[in-house]
Amino acid sequence: MVYDFDEIISRRGTDSLKWDVKEGELPMWVADMDFKTAPEIREALAARFEHGIFGYSDVPDAWYDSYIYWWKTRHGFELQKEWLIFCTGVIPAISSTVRKLTTPNENVVIQTPVYNIFFNSIINNGCRVLENALLYHDGRYDMDFEDLEAKLSDPQTTLMILCNPQNPAGRIWTREELARVGELCAKHGVTVISDEIHCDLTLPGKEYIPFASVNDTCRQCSITCIAPTKTFNIAGLNTAAVSVPNEHLRDRIRRALNTDEVAEPNAFAVTAAVAAFTKGTPWLDALREYLAENRRFACEYIRREIPGAIPVEAEATYLLWVDVSGIGVTEAAAKGRPGCEKRTVSEFIANELRRITGLFVCEGSEYGTAGDRFLRINLACPRSVVEDGMERLKRGLAAIAEEIKPMYPYLFFDLDGTLTESGEGITNAARYAFEQMGMPVPPHEELFSFVGPPLSESFPKFGVAPDKVDEAVRIFRVYYDKQGWCENVPYPGIADMCRRLQAYGYKLIVATSKRHTQAVRIMEHFGLAPYFTDVIGNDEESGRKTKSQVIEYLLKKHGITDPKDVVMIGDRCYDAEGAAKHGIATIGVSYGYGTREELEDAGTVAVVDTVAELGGYLMK
Repeated sequence: MVYDFDEIISRRGTDSLKWDVKEGELPMWVADMDFKTAPEIREALAARFEHGIFGYSDVPDAWYDSYIYWWKTRHGFELQKEWLIFCTGVIPAISSTVRKLTTPNENVVIQTPVYNIFFNSIINNGCRVLENALLYHDGRYDMDFEDLEAKLSDPQTTLMILCNPQNPAGRIWTREELARVGELCAKHGVTVISDEIHCDLTLPGKEYIPFASVNDTCRQCSITCIAPTKTFNIAGLNTAAVSVPNEHLRDRIRRALNTDEVAEPNAFAVTAAVAAFTKGTPWLDALREYLAENRRFACEYIRREIPGAIPVEAEATYLLWVDVSGIGVTEAAAKGRPGCEKRTVSEFIANELRRITGLFVCEGSEYGTAGDRFLRINLACPRSVVEDGMERLKRGLAAIAEEIKPMYPYLFFDLDGTLTESGEGITNAARYAFEQMGMPVPPHEELFSFVGPPLSESFPKFGVAPDKVDEAVRIFRVYYDKQGWCENVPYPGIADMCRRLQAYGYKLIVATSKRHTQAVRIMEHFGLAPYFTDVIGNDEESGRKTKSQVIEYLLKKHGITDPKDVVMIGDRCYDAEGAAKHGIATIGVSYGYGTREELEDAGTVAVVDTVAELGGYLMK
């Protein structure tokens, strides 16, 4: 039979949770499909409906047999009838299990980013979430077993919820990984709830491994939640199963499900499950091929058309997990918008996507702190809808990137008095030079005039004869090279501000009249270098003697042709004067060696009094 997954079926007006959206919006969020379920299931349900009587239902042998048949033929694992318990859904089963097997304030481990409702099942039962964050590298997730054991070894940890295959990242855990989880949980007396609802939605050629199939250790310490609902798009029929090989655990879970009244089927639950597992193979195989093509198209489109977004490699589910950290939205940018003070980065991006394009996707932070800067997109829809969604994603992310781009692409920072409080190192070096030359040492406050201007201009102002200036400069540099440079101290908060400015998207560059080698040395010594694209200072051999010449050199080196792309940040008048020669504006910082009045008189576009004010101004 040929199945038409390209057919557009309107779900508006059907009380669909997913499609309860405004006209023109495109929902690609909640994990159900926009395809009709398999015709074999629809036919079985139609026959049951035609009977016309919908009284209380029992769980017949056909229900057990269908689960056993499916897992044996599809997954090579033979379930036993006595292991299986009917349940109205995987989440009701998980919540009941948490309630039964824990006491308030105990820990439940989950591996984030993971299905957000796990948090609800834990917190609503008075327990604490322990996040064992997965390791993300090169577009793929792996388990952090060292951290996992640390979490499991806590005496207050009694449960772990495993997502196999993983939602939202789509990993199929290997037999070795699952065996390690079972080993650690058994070692520390922790029971595993394995949510395997996505198990049949693997890529063609990929197969998942049931947790309980790995070895007897995994079987005896686990409860597995399974269902046809995700696979066959019948979530609204409330039909699932819990498989518990351990007899003692099984008795407790059966009591939990019955106590919570989630162990009795409705009139269609058994019919749908039996039809799915006995007749649904051809439809499912065709669906998997179609979903694989949807994924291939979406991933190729994102890689080709959306710079800054990376589709995460997946082996299962119809969910696309997209890394959007490269778009350039930072926490500072997200929280800096009116009304967004409490939003995460991914929440900001998802909300903006919906506002700008109507595309409705899930923000990654729903799935734990490790999910921030990701989006989850549902690809279980006709290809034309996926194409529409990708176009909206491209358009929306481009608009967001434009919306949050920095005020200026380049920030030119002076060093002394702006990034570092260098007065003592310079004044001590000047004092040393006067002493070595046998000259009177000017008062300490007057020595501060050496901060900034070229030394060849400063010494004559204090009576050094023209023929002695070079010697004074040499002595100054001997002291400064030996110890004066490390008497510089970064202003409090500078490193954190530079880190945030870099993450915000600015290119940070040091443009200083201090000697080039010293500037580089200072930046590296105080750990500021990683935040800066370049560090350029005075180099007389190259003809860079003044602040203006340093700026001119930088403009040419970085191919900057528009002075409006740059702002100078400095604490003295000559910073502003040097920048002005090239048409560049200056932000004055009065926490350095200049005063607010003289900086304002120098024509700065703004004057800030603290490091925090500077960061706030640039990231507003």
